[in-house]
Amino acid sequence: SHASLAQAQPNLPSVSSMVFKTCSHLPNVVSCPKIAKSFVRQKTTIPRIMTHRLSFITSAFSRCGRLCVRSSRRGLELRVSAMNSSLQHALYADGEAPFYVPCALDRASSVRYDADQFNQLVSSPQARAILVKVGTGRGGKSQRVEGVYIEEASSSQQIGLATMLIEELQLSPEQLAQIPFLGFVNYPTSKTPLFAVGWEGDWEEKHGNGQFQELRAVGPLLPAEDAAMLGLAQSLVSWNLSQKFCGSCGGETFVTRAGYGRACGTCSTRFYPRLDPAIIVLVTCGDYCLLGHQKKWVDGRYSLLAGFAEVCETLEMAVCREVFEESGVAVDASSVLCVGSQPWPFPSSLMMGFTGSAPPAADGSLPAVTPDLEEIADARWVHRSWLAAYLTQGAQHKLPPYLQGGAQFSIPGGYSIANNLLKRWASQGRTEEESWQGPAVPQVQITLQDGHMKYMLLRIVDDSGNEQNIVRGDMRAGYHRDVLAHTERELAPLQVTQCGGGSLEIGGEGEWLNVFGSSSQFGEADHVLTAQLLRQALPFTFIKVLQTS
Repeated sequence: SHASLAQAQPNLPSVSSMVFKTCSHLPNVVSCPKIAKSFVRQKTTIPRIMTHRLSFITSAFSRCGRLCVRSSRRGLELRVSAMNSSLQHALYADGEAPFYVPCALDRASSVRYDADQFNQLVSSPQARAILVKVGTGRGGKSQRVEGVYIEEASSSQQIGLATMLIEELQLSPEQLAQIPFLGFVNYPTSKTPLFAVGWEGDWEEKHGNGQFQELRAVGPLLPAEDAAMLGLAQSLVSWNLSQKFCGSCGGETFVTRAGYGRACGTCSTRFYPRLDPAIIVLVTCGDYCLLGHQKKWVDGRYSLLAGFAEVCETLEMAVCREVFEESGVAVDASSVLCVGSQPWPFPSSLMMGFTGSAPPAADGSLPAVTPDLEEIADARWVHRSWLAAYLTQGAQHKLPPYLQGGAQFSIPGGYSIANNLLKRWASQGRTEEESWQGPAVPQVQITLQDGHMKYMLLRIVDDSGNEQNIVRGDMRAGYHRDVLAHTERELAPLQVTQCGGGSLEIGGEGEWLNVFGSSSQFGEADHVLTAQLLRQALPFTFIKVLQTS
C-alpha cells in the first residue's frame, strides 16, 4: 500500500516485504501485483504515487543491476537486467544460476489474475505442457506425483525435457481450467505458453521415445534449464494434489491464480503453494570443515549438515540448533552468514546456504564431534587440502575398512548448493603445500592397515626454497634409516632432510592410530606436528599422540 511505501526506510537490507519476484540470470520482469491491484482499484496513476519513493526502490536494487520502471495494465513493473546479487556471486560464477532455477522462463504472474487471458493461453494452438505422472497414494484414496515425462534425443542419446501440445492431450474444459500455468518459454524472443499437467495415463506407450522418470534420480543428468522446468512443474502439480481439501473445514477446494492458489468452496479459506525453508551450513574450524553422513545415504557419501527451520525461529538460529543437534558442535552465532540459496523441488524446499565457524576446544584442538546417530550416522572434520585434492585433482579417497566397508568417498554433485559451498571454501586460503613449487608430493604416505611401523618426519625443499613437511612410514622397514633411504631415492633430486623418527600403531581396521617412540639414530620426531599432518591426510582415523615415558 501507499502508506507502507511511505514508511519504508531507504537503508532496509531487502525488498522481500514488497512481494518482488526476481530472476538472477536473464533479464526478467519484477511485478508487484498486490501494490498494482491497489493502484488499479483506486484509479490512481503510478507516477504520481511512486515518484517520491522511487529512490528507495532504485536504491534497493542498485547492487543488483540496472533498473527501469514502466506502467502496465497491471500497474507497476520493474525490469532488472544483469542482476548480480552479491550473495549469489559468493557461490556462483558470473552468469551462472543455481540448479533448479528456471532462468529462461518468464513467469508472467499477471496471467494469474486475469481469467480471460488464462483461457486464451490454455486454448491457444501453441500452448504446450509438461507431463507429470500422477499415481495412487497409500490406501488408494489419495494421489501423488510419481515422475516427470522425459525424452531421449535419438541423435545425441541424451535425455531432456519433453513438452506436448495441449490440444494433443484432449483435455476437457474442466480439466483445462485446473492445470497450472508456468509461464512463457524462450522469453523474450517468443511467447510460448507452458503449463503443467498431472497425467494418470500411460503416455509413453503411445507417443515418442520418452518415459516417466523420478526427477530426483535423473535431475542431475539433465541440462540445468530442463531440470528446473521439470522441478517447477512437479512442485505445482504435487501441491495442488495435496491441497484438494480444506484443512479448516474439510470442504473441497478449487483452483485459483492459474494453479498458484486454491480456495475452499465451503468456508472460502485460501491456500497458496507451500515453501519449506531449510538451511545447509558449511561449519569450519580453521582449515577444517564439518561433514556428515546420513543413515539413508549410500556408503561413502558425505555432505554439509542441513535441516528445516522451526516455528518462531530465525534461519541463523536454525543453523546453530541443527548443527548442535546433529553433531554436538557449537557454532559461534556471530559468525553465521547467509551466502546464497537454491530451490529444492522435492517437493517444495528452499535451501538457504550459510557459513559459520566453531571455536576450537580449550586445548586448541578441533571441537569434539558426537553424531546424533538418529539421522547422522557419522560426522568428521575434513582438512581443506584433503578436500581440495578430491575436488580439483580428482583424488580417489577411500574410507578406512572399518567405516562403511571402506567405500569410496563422495559428496553431492555440482547440481547442489552443498557442492558449491565446498568448492568455494576449498579454493580459498593458501596452505603450506599450495605454496610448494616442486613436483606434487603427498604429505603423508603410509599403509593404513593394522600393525606397527617405523616412521620418519622429513622436510623437502623445492628449487624456490619452499619447504614442506612430509611423513613416511613402512611396515617392512627394520630401521628408520631404511625409510629415509627409500624416500631419498623416490624423491630425487629433491633435497630431503630428516627431522626425527618414531613409531605408528594402527588398529581397528584403520579406526585409530597412535604416534609414539623415537629413532635411536635420528632422535624423536615432533609427534604433535606428525599428528597434525596425519589428521589432514586421514580425516576418518582417530589420531592420538602417546606420551613418552
